[in-house]
Amino acid sequence: MAEHGYTFPALYDPSMNIARQFGVRLVPTTYVVNREGVIVGAGFGPVDLTSPEFAQYLEAVRSAS
Repeated sequence: MAEHGYTFPALYDPSMNIARQFGVRLVPTTYVVNREGVIVGAGFGPVDLTSPEFAQYLEAVRSAS
């Protein structure tokens, strides 16, 4: 996270305790949570957080709320 300058919170769950609570079956799993704490998106497998497509996705989610 620091290496790429990300400033948003991220969960590191090596014991998979939180993953089990959310029913995660594939790793990595990415959740997008809005400012109210509601999960508004999810992706399974690697996600390039620096890609233009991901930025467009986040903008679309933001615009929809």
